[in-house]
Amino acid sequence: MARWAAFLVPALLAVVLALPARTGGWIRDDAVYVVNNPQVVGGRPLLEAFLTPFAPSSGDLLGLYRPMTTVSLALDARRGGETPTAFHDTNLLLAALLAATFAGLLMTLGLHPGLAAAAATLYAVHPVRTEAVNWISGRSELLMAWFSLLALWVGSRPGFARASLAALLVVAATFAKEQGAVVLFLLPLLPGLPLAARRLHLMVTGVALAAALSFRLHVLGTIGPEGAMQVLGGVSLWERFLFGLQFLADYASKVVAPMPLINEYDDPTIPVSSARILLGGMVLLASLFAVWAAWSREESDRLRARGAFGYLLFFIPLVPVLNIVYRTGETFAERFMTLPMAGAALLFGICMERLWKSPTRAALLLFGCALPFIVLSYRRSDEWQSVDTLFESQIRSAPQVGGGYQVLAAALLEREGGAESAPGSFDRVADLLQKAVERSPARVQSALAYARFNLRRASTEPDPAVKEVRLGDAEKFFRLTIEQDPSISTARGGLALTFALRGMDTAAENTWKEELRVHPHEFRSALNYANFLRDRSRAADAQAVLESARAAVTSDLAGNGRTALARGTVARNEALRVAAEIDVSRGDLKGAIAMLEEAVREAPDPETRVRTVLELARRLESDQGREASLRAIERVRNGLRDTLESGAQDSARPGLLMALADAEAALGDNDEARKALEAARPLACGLRKSKIERALAGLAEARRDR
Repeated sequence: MARWAAFLVPALLAVVLALPARTGGWIRDDAVYVVNNPQVVGGRPLLEAFLTPFAPSSGDLLGLYRPMTTVSLALDARRGGETPTAFHDTNLLLAALLAATFAGLLMTLGLHPGLAAAAATLYAVHPVRTEAVNWISGRSELLMAWFSLLALWVGSRPGFARASLAALLVVAATFAKEQGAVVLFLLPLLPGLPLAARRLHLMVTGVALAAALSFRLHVLGTIGPEGAMQVLGGVSLWERFLFGLQFLADYASKVVAPMPLINEYDDPTIPVSSARILLGGMVLLASLFAVWAAWSREESDRLRARGAFGYLLFFIPLVPVLNIVYRTGETFAERFMTLPMAGAALLFGICMERLWKSPTRAALLLFGCALPFIVLSYRRSDEWQSVDTLFESQIRSAPQVGGGYQVLAAALLEREGGAESAPGSFDRVADLLQKAVERSPARVQSALAYARFNLRRASTEPDPAVKEVRLGDAEKFFRLTIEQDPSISTARGGLALTFALRGMDTAAENTWKEELRVHPHEFRSALNYANFLRDRSRAADAQAVLESARAAVTSDLAGNGRTALARGTVARNEALRVAAEIDVSRGDLKGAIAMLEEAVREAPDPETRVRTVLELARRLESDQGREASLRAIERVRNGLRDTLESGAQDSARPGLLMALADAEAALGDNDEARKALEAARPLACGLRKSKIERALAGLAEARRDR
């Protein structure tokens, strides 16, 4: 096979197999990472991505720093607005580049072009990569893997210039996703390098990566996710080690038996699987032999060294996502295999060559192994059309996994606008959440979601008997959540509200006290506790709770707290609005107005700015009268009009128009609000489009009522 064909064949297959997903919409994390991320769709300077945490629009700092991913998504938004197709196109391009780059690396390592093409094809068509390719939120994995393979390709030959370029590519991989930092340990193990070149890689890449990680720490203020953002809360280090071995075994199993493919896995539980622990232990021990074999510089051992390097390319990138050394934000995910699968494909190619003693025969056999994966990957791509198609498929193929039921329930609630406004969906949501908890009792998020759902339903339930049943379910699952993961702060607050609704005042008060002792920054619980005390004619105690909460939020705003509310415009805007709400409860209306005025200046995007202004307008009306309230809304309305008329970027227009509609509606001009929403409708997609449709329906109903 010609060298050009070795590049072209796997690249084309990677694109063709992912084409069905090109018409897919926004799915799950896309709302946080793209649609509601002002760094992506807000037309912000690209440099800002390097100076702020990843996806700050989440309201909670995720403990991630991925500026290369943010810049890539922002460029897509500038090119294609809010249309998912532009983002999918870039994922397809990256999938092709990954396959071609891997083929180039294999040929540089000495593989015959035909065998390199076959191994790269196996990599390109393997089903475990479909999650990263078909999901827009998988962009970070694609970029990280591409930069990593480029670094290895460049660094596979000695020389200071190559070592320097490889180091820069490793930094780029790390700035796309943290997993890329492991290439530091792969570069010196590239087969065929002299000892001096290996030491040079360690020195140059080590220095560059140390500088990059120091800057990352400066921006984030933490090394990674913290508290409730981490998985496996309350699990001992020994248990995490056992779980890590299970994960390692599962990743290895996915290489040869990838089905079923699952987007939302359940957390592991004790007791662990002995067979999986044994397999994971074998994979771990084999890595020690692979390090020795990859380090070998004997010419006669080149084939063994290449195979060992393939094994380490599979193993080493998985180490940081096993949750042994540090708890991350995810227990297990197929997209984490985007880079490791390259190592597995290389290892298979080397094994076939050694077995058949002929690169041509080995290549034909590898192409044959890839055929069933081609069918599976194409079918899987077609399932990535929406949350519904993806998780209905997961429930059919893996009905024992609770995650699919929970995600479907959450999507239904969000699409319908929340449980309170979707009574027709109550039974469906309750059934899905109950199945999620039944199938995975240790699944904390399912238990918490089910508890909250029952609490919301109970708060509006007129039948006392039914209300008591729902409150009993809420209490049960709030307790289960606290037992499984005490770091989830909102669970105790929900339990306290449940006690209050059941008339168990002593239990409610004790629970709120414990909540604020363990989580003094849980300001919503402080407000609920203060209202509870005030309703029981304990104004002095309520005031003491509010004063304590106000002191805590002031400390956060000054940068003295956990940093979660102190860093980033989204976090500061939220903290300032919380401070204002506390001030209102304390009776300090002027203090609340001052906080909201600052929150308006700190708003990260037009929609948040308008929401903040509307809060400010309500407080101004109470303090200074209706005219002052209207003037505040008119100022933000006029500013939005000026921005739109001056030619805002397409990616920013839907958010600007929706914000303008809110302002017009607040001023009583429903016709102008409707015009703004209708202008936004063809530009918006996904959840934002659903919000527009609901808003238009609300305006139409208000017009009929008049």
